[in-house]
Amino acid sequence: MRLFWYSLIYSLLVGCASPDNTTIHEQENEYIGIQNGQLVFNSGITKQSKVELFNAFQSASVIPNRLLVSSKGGDIEQALEIGRWIHHHKLDVEVTKFCFSSCANYIFPAGVNKFLRKDSILLWHGSAWQQSWRIPDTAINMSEQDIRKLFTNLRTEESLFFDEIGVDNLLTVYGQHIDSLIDHFWRMIGRGSIGFDYSLNDLERLGLTNIRLIDGDWNWRDSNTDKSHLIKRVKLDDNYQFERLRFDKNDAESIPLILKN
Repeated sequence: MRLFWYSLIYSLLVGCASPDNTTIHEQENEYIGIQNGQLVFNSGITKQSKVELFNAFQSASVIPNRLLVSSKGGDIEQALEIGRWIHHHKLDVEVTKFCFSSCANYIFPAGVNKFLRKDSILLWHGSAWQQSWRIPDTAINMSEQDIRKLFTNLRTEESLFFDEIGVDNLLTVYGQHIDSLIDHFWRMIGRGSIGFDYSLNDLERLGLTNIRLIDGDWNWRDSNTDKSHLIKRVKLDDNYQFERLRFDKNDAESIPLILKN
């Protein structure tokens, strides 16, 4: 009986939790274009911002080899397209301030070399492969069948992308898999984390190679002590083994998808 109540409370907490990236940083001074010969993307990820990014690259007098990014994230589908585009053009990626959600999922890992400043912030909090989703306003009039088909397609595309760049797609959801009841409790009362990150060593174990430290160090928590509790540092299990296509297209429909209004 006690296990039943623990499970019930846990499911309610999971269902109500909703990460808010703006708690850490607002997206300010939005700019997409060329600065000092480098391609700059300081913006949320939308279809419009993606088009502006591609146009800026094409119109540059000298083709840039590095993308400087600061983004709170945004649309999964558009971010996947940007990630593939970065990989295709063999661009380096540098996080100037922060790279959250779909930026951390698909843009940062796609770079040939991945540059971090000492105070660059990375944040993951799930992807198309997470099991619990709030139905977005844009899909409120869609049937449940169509929404499930949409997520099945996104999951398939995401798996193909991570296979293409050689990254374990556990990257985006590992922190959710090890979330505890206590984690969700603190989050519900406004004192918990809204996402997670990894050590440099664990990022490499997940397949994110060629990470370069511009300042010779990376510990954003030193200069953001008031916000450090908002991103939980998770540690890969000692027995973790890298796996490509850990979740593949055959899992896209079999792994549960819980939809909530």
